[in-house]
Amino acid sequence: MINGTGMPKVDGRGKHNNRPNRTPNDVLECVKTHINLFPTYQSHYSRRDNINRVYLGEDLSIGRMHKLYLERSEENEWPRVSVDAYRRIFCENFNMRFRLPQTDTCKVCDKFSIDMQAASEEDRLNLEQQWNSHKEKAKAAFELLRRDTQMAKENPTEFHVICFDLQQALPTPKLSSSPAFYKRKLWTYNFCIHNMGADTASMFMWPETTAGRGSSEVASCILQYFKNDASVNARRLIVYSDNCSGQNKNINMLSLWQYLIAQETFTEVTHKFPVSGHTMMPCDRDFGDIERKMRKRRCIYAPSEYVELVKECRTKNQFKVTEMTTDKFVSLDSVAKMMTKRTITSDKEKIDFRQVCQFRMSSNKPLSVEVKLSHDDSEQWKLISFQKRGRPVKLQDVQLLPLYNGPKHIAKAKVDDVKSLCVFIPPIHHDFYNNIVVSEQNSGAEPTELMDDGSDVE
Repeated sequence: MINGTGMPKVDGRGKHNNRPNRTPNDVLECVKTHINLFPTYQSHYSRRDNINRVYLGEDLSIGRMHKLYLERSEENEWPRVSVDAYRRIFCENFNMRFRLPQTDTCKVCDKFSIDMQAASEEDRLNLEQQWNSHKEKAKAAFELLRRDTQMAKENPTEFHVICFDLQQALPTPKLSSSPAFYKRKLWTYNFCIHNMGADTASMFMWPETTAGRGSSEVASCILQYFKNDASVNARRLIVYSDNCSGQNKNINMLSLWQYLIAQETFTEVTHKFPVSGHTMMPCDRDFGDIERKMRKRRCIYAPSEYVELVKECRTKNQFKVTEMTTDKFVSLDSVAKMMTKRTITSDKEKIDFRQVCQFRMSSNKPLSVEVKLSHDDSEQWKLISFQKRGRPVKLQDVQLLPLYNGPKHIAKAKVDDVKSLCVFIPPIHHDFYNNIVVSEQNSGAEPTELMDDGSDVE
């Protein structure tokens, strides 16, 4: 009690200076300085949930970072710390996570699992019913894929069924030298189209210096696929992909399907989206073969070595690999400008495209799209017209313009990081790095957005 006041003393626990095991400030600052040396990346999937969270490379761990700290501590005269102290400083002072290998988990299933652990018996039964309903919807999508695959095998002149996906971005160069952990790297992209009827996979690969990885690049790879494979003579195309809005569920992809129909490549195109988190498709198995081969290679010095690795990673049913050059990427803007994107059906119902499970376009309903909000065969298609007011347009006369006028420019800070690694790269590959075009804008050290981290978002 404070004398004469009747008031209790302020709690003094934790406010004294007698802490013999406390980490000294100079050690704390050295460890924080070291952690800040590693390049961080931002995930476009988790930004809306935790906007400040950043990610470290998947080849790092706290144990690995601690070993690298000890190596640097000798040359920088930093105080040595235990791995436990390093871990504590990392966890308490940084909003960082490690970029995990690609996985495909369902946030709905994860939530049901957590909720059921804390629910009462009555609530648990209700949650279990809802969870089973969700899993039945996911199962229905895969049953559709199985059925469509069978139709493509039995009647290839009527149905052509494909699924496609973009592999997790491949760091370029991939090195084992410790300085490489502190440097940003370029990305090499790999887009897979799996022919379900023939059970073959085509890979389309390009470095970050050639193009990005948006919906226009995805559409360009699909166009190149049909240019490469003259044997495709089916009337109907059925497509499966995940729900990533930025790459697969947008006006550019709808423009692509309208363009293919206008060019009489197909009379009907149906694009189907499995339930988010339940999108494990043959493309993922193809990527698994590639990643197993990659784990056996300590170093990969340039995009050309990734191309050769993908070509050689199977002895049977090998991948067909196409190197995508700048001239193969086209813009769908000229098609999109001839349509008016609407979200109101002919019955005046407003549709949220993020909730759409199936799109269907056909030659007998030009510049229109039919949608379904489930994979239930009994659900009726809902019609949305993209026709502009006035005179009807002719998509068959549209010319697709190049997406890029030249090489893609890369931020100067990133180029400097990459070029500093050339001492660990054989001279035969130096031309690729010396020919990188440097961007005059955004030359500062900005975080690079990660490739798909395994989740597909609606």
